[in-house]
Amino acid sequence: MKGTPYKFDGTIYCRDGNDLDYSDPDQSEQRLLEVIAAVTDLSVGSEELAAQITDWPSYYHLAPQRVDLLRPIEHLLHGAILEVGSGCGAISPFLAQHAQSLTALEGSRRRAKLTAMRCRGLPNVSVYCDNFQDSQFDRRFDVVTSIGVLEYAGCYFDAPYAFDRLAEVLAPEGVLIIAIENRLGLKYLAGAPEDHTGRPFDGVTDVYRPDSVLTLGREELNRRIDSAGMEIGTWLYPWPDYKSPELIVSEAAFREIERDLARWLLPHTIPFQGRVSRSFSEALAWSTVVENGLGQALANSFVVVARHRGNRASTPVEPLVWEYQTGRRRSNATAVHVVKRAGRFWMERQRLYPDATPAPKLQIIVPSREVVPDEPMYDAGLFRILSRERWTVAMVAQWASPWLQFLRALGPSANSVGLPPGRFVRDGAGLRPWGMELVGCP
Repeated sequence: MKGTPYKFDGTIYCRDGNDLDYSDPDQSEQRLLEVIAAVTDLSVGSEELAAQITDWPSYYHLAPQRVDLLRPIEHLLHGAILEVGSGCGAISPFLAQHAQSLTALEGSRRRAKLTAMRCRGLPNVSVYCDNFQDSQFDRRFDVVTSIGVLEYAGCYFDAPYAFDRLAEVLAPEGVLIIAIENRLGLKYLAGAPEDHTGRPFDGVTDVYRPDSVLTLGREELNRRIDSAGMEIGTWLYPWPDYKSPELIVSEAAFREIERDLARWLLPHTIPFQGRVSRSFSEALAWSTVVENGLGQALANSFVVVARHRGNRASTPVEPLVWEYQTGRRRSNATAVHVVKRAGRFWMERQRLYPDATPAPKLQIIVPSREVVPDEPMYDAGLFRILSRERWTVAMVAQWASPWLQFLRALGPSANSVGLPPGRFVRDGAGLRPWGMELVGCP
């Protein structure tokens, strides 16, 4: 940028001595470098990139689901955008397609170069390698994003100053988008390891070191933003968390949907990884938590849209719930919006990539709008059986028996391969036995 000490090295803007020691293991980022260099399709939702996912690091950097976090608020993405902590560029192309200009800032030089490689061919993207605290810009930004960054502020600079610094670079009428884990997330109370330290209860019991990672609870996050002269205009709650968002819940949903909200949460609760015992079933606990008004406080992650105090710029989000099925071919990726109209709840569906080439054998017919049924979810019974200490196969068979009898009663299918009618094939994450029709076979 004009008037700053950055030099362009052919791919990124950087200055001498600024390279944070933050990265995944060398082999992970080296493979990522090879993958991104080799593929030809770097667009949002690239099937070519998704095909290279083999483990958690490659999922985190290549999965198309990552950008779903921002879809509910993409109408706010415009003008000059600053991406604080771009990492390896997982969401940078999505931001770029909405921005007039995207400035991607990353402290690790290797990761900054990966961001630049991921955004090659996008003329409105500039990548800078610098510590956010020391960065120098000759402008303020219409949108500033901090996705999974503030947790590490204490490791690399003055953590309390991080929110002040975000406010400094945000234009007077701009919006700040933050995604962060909740230290009081229900999964952590159930015994899941803290995402950064790998030890259970580190965040709950506040045993972080002063120079280590730090996650925040809902009220703590609110106070930090307030102390920087900003205010929160919108709260969103992603499930299972902001790293792999399948379901995103609005603040209004906890008032409007009330007791029925838990049925959306149930299929999007992931089990712990590794040899970690849990104190209780997180999936089954959500119903009680939500009914007692604690859903927002115990969500595993937060997404907030903040603005300068006194800035009355609107940050509306109309749907109550967003559900995404993006772990598919682009032609079959869909979004479900739950809205309330005239006292009834409706599911409104749309294709995320309507111009994508259809799959050769499998097509999904997506009804655009239908009423949310009132009946309870059949899946919940299975979750409750499997959460018992001494569940048996016989219990599962008894649960499945009515469903199997129903399928047999359908008689011969009109489908040439003998499958049940497509309307009985479950939607995406297995949430509802309605809403999509399969034509052909995989």
